[in-house]
Amino acid sequence: MTLNSRAEPLIITENIVERIGAKIDKSEIHDLEGISTVPVESIGVVRNLPITLASRLTIIEDFIVMRYRKPTLIFSNKLLKKYGCAVDWSTEELKIPFNEKIILSRSLCIRSRTSSR
Repeated sequence: MTLNSRAEPLIITENIVERIGAKIDKSEIHDLEGISTVPVESIGVVRNLPITLASRLTIIEDFIVMRYRKPTLIFSNKLLKKYGCAVDWSTEELKIPFNEKIILSRSLCIRSRTSSR
C-alpha cells in the first residue's frame, strides 16, 4: 500500500484487480498525468471494492484502475481520515482503530512538501 498525502483519487493496479476477480468498468477513464514518474494509464474503475486494512477494518470504496507492472494501492489522507486512521509520519506508522497498527516502510510513505501535519 502506498500512502500519498497529495493523492485525491484512490488507485489500484489492474494486476491486483485481476488477481481478486473484481470487475473493471472500462467505460470510465481518468487522467493520471503526474501521478507517477513513469507513464501510467487509467483503464477504468472498480466499484465498491472491499479492502481489509486490519482484522476489524474493511473499507469499501471505488478505485481508479491503472495499468502498472507492480501491484500497487494508493490511498489518500482523506480516505484514511474517513475511516478513523491516523498517520504518524515521524515513525511511519499507520494507526488503525481497535488498537491495531500497520507499519509502512519508508519507501511507501510519500508526503507532500506542501502538506501540513
